[in-house]
Amino acid sequence: MAYTLEEQETFVRFDALDKQWTIETNYYPHIQKVLKLPEAYEVLNTEEEEGRTIWLNAVMKIGEDFGINVFPKKKRKMTEEQRQELAERMKQARTSLEK
Repeated sequence: MAYTLEEQETFVRFDALDKQWTIETNYYPHIQKVLKLPEAYEVLNTEEEEGRTIWLNAVMKIGEDFGINVFPKKKRKMTEEQRQELAERMKQARTSLEK
């Protein structure tokens, strides 16, 4: 049986001895993120219901290609002028890549 909203949760654990991150979740958006990025996760166990994954346990493949930061990052605050300058720089960068 699928999990109710009150039962849905995600745990992210770090094992200092193995230096390994583990994720266990029954929250569907998090399940989808894990399943859509198989090169970043090794799925250890799943629970299926009617062909749909409703729970999973996975190890994160942290290393050369992937990293993780579980601590909040303060959002960057920009004025409208700064936002326009950044948009123009991005536009120029994209144009130079196309050449």
